[in-house]
Amino acid sequence: MYSAKVNMEIIKNDILEAVFQIDENYAVVSGDERIYQLLGDNTLYSFNKMIHPDDLKGFENYIESDEIGEPYIARCLIKDKLFRWISFYKMSINHNGMKRLVEIKAQNIVAVCDRFDDYFRKIVKYRNIMNQIKDKQFEYNFETGFITIYCYTNNKSEIIEKDSLKDWKNRMLRLGFVEESAVDSFDMLCSNIENGMDSFSLTFETSLMSKGERKDTLNFRGQTVKDGSKKILVVGLISELGSRMTDKQILVNSEEGTKDSATGVLNKKTVQNRIRDIIKKSKDNQHDELMYLVIMDVDDFKRVNDTYGHYFGDEVILEFAQTLKRTVGDRGIVGRIGGDEFLALVKDIDTVDDLKIIMKTVRKTLEVKMADKQPGYHFTISAGASRVGKDADNFDDLFKIADAALYIAKGKGKDRYIIFDREKHGAFLKETLKNGHTVYSGGFMKPMEKFEMAAKLIIAAEHKGKEAIGEVFYELMDKLNIHGITVYQGNDCHRVLSVGHYQNVIEDAGYICDEHYISTFNEYGIKKVNNVASFAVDFPEIFQKFTGSNICSTLQILSGKQPEIKGMFQFDTFGENRRKWNDDDINVVKMVVSALEDVFAEV
Repeated sequence: MYSAKVNMEIIKNDILEAVFQIDENYAVVSGDERIYQLLGDNTLYSFNKMIHPDDLKGFENYIESDEIGEPYIARCLIKDKLFRWISFYKMSINHNGMKRLVEIKAQNIVAVCDRFDDYFRKIVKYRNIMNQIKDKQFEYNFETGFITIYCYTNNKSEIIEKDSLKDWKNRMLRLGFVEESAVDSFDMLCSNIENGMDSFSLTFETSLMSKGERKDTLNFRGQTVKDGSKKILVVGLISELGSRMTDKQILVNSEEGTKDSATGVLNKKTVQNRIRDIIKKSKDNQHDELMYLVIMDVDDFKRVNDTYGHYFGDEVILEFAQTLKRTVGDRGIVGRIGGDEFLALVKDIDTVDDLKIIMKTVRKTLEVKMADKQPGYHFTISAGASRVGKDADNFDDLFKIADAALYIAKGKGKDRYIIFDREKHGAFLKETLKNGHTVYSGGFMKPMEKFEMAAKLIIAAEHKGKEAIGEVFYELMDKLNIHGITVYQGNDCHRVLSVGHYQNVIEDAGYICDEHYISTFNEYGIKKVNNVASFAVDFPEIFQKFTGSNICSTLQILSGKQPEIKGMFQFDTFGENRRKWNDDDINVVKMVVSALEDVFAEV
């Protein structure tokens, strides 16, 4: 067994376990939301850099081996900057193209042990509760293929049926315990159990519980328990409804008419009504719990259908809906309110960071999953959120504010979420909402205004030459939220001009001569970097240069075309003000750069 020496100087952490994938460079490729809760921004760095030096060699040997099944225990640096003892378990080794991907489950050892006693006490409590439940219970074990039906008496389970699912199904049909009119429903029940549906509810008449003595109207409700992506058990309840249940109650219980047929999440009417009820109850009961209304949609979805076809578009919507529903889980409800637009109420969270992690998990999970299915497609979503109680106390106003926040997210470049804050967004929003969208004021430019600005700057550059450089750069900085601009020229790409308050100016950009780095520019000679921490794995020296200069985001545009590159224009933001460069801003900057290339050739 792989192991590292363990001592008792261990500090607890709330995150018990997380599942994630790393590639051959130890970069975290994807993971569930718990890995981001556990590591925070450390997920941007090579994972092996978080392992304690004394445990590193053994950890790397463990990851690089093809052996699966034995855990490795090591100290890992998590987001609170302290080392925790973690048990790493390789779940699978896959190859995505040329990349070797290792799926790992990480468990916080002490937290798991600490909670064992809590879980045991809960088991005792729930056994006592189950003693009071009249409903029968059932479970299906995927490993054995057996279904067990039982009830609890005196804190012990009494088995009513235990057989393989297939044999139990055939026996119930052969003995006539399932009415002819209910055979289809019984078949669907068995299929849902065998296939491990996330949740299901079916009601039909049968005598299987009474062994043929009487007909009962039984409702089977179940859900599937998973360990990561692996299905473990189906568990559920069997309620005897009999003549007490009306046709209307059966309809409600089976939730017919409440689901969106294409995705399985709640439909527009149902999700809106349920959210209204939750918000009203919270207000009536004067609960001060943290709840957010979130509206989100797929960026450029029309382009997805036009480029990859409607079949793939439908697949994107389905994956989005299911991933969102699975990630939100029992912390809220999710519904589809339009073609690619979804609505969620997220509650039972402790801080706004929990909401951010949920959104990040959905985006990262789908980014990887959709890239696997369609390598040319880069999945992104935009979202707007409003806080229940703080921003408004009724559904209609909360919806308008969240929709306004979504509109800002789209305007600021998509691929982001905006959690509405009156102080933070006061420069962008007026209090009055018109036509369902926000009227922008001061500081925010519409796309047409940006292109009009670009045209004026190009004319200024053509007429004034080098005298217009300062005017052009400061106008771009002021209108497009750019903190600094640097121009590099010559074979060694040395700095010829900088504007803005750089902490330490980078004097040369000779690294663009590196074939690996230059290959990251697109066909138009443009490279956008929303977070320079992405350099840490592949370009650590460049990463050091940028962090030393306090640069957090950058847009680089080459002057000249390969192989005759004459220099580079670089547009930066500083500190923690990371930005996501949107297409409009990039196009405007590129147009202005094209006009300035000739000007700098004369400088």
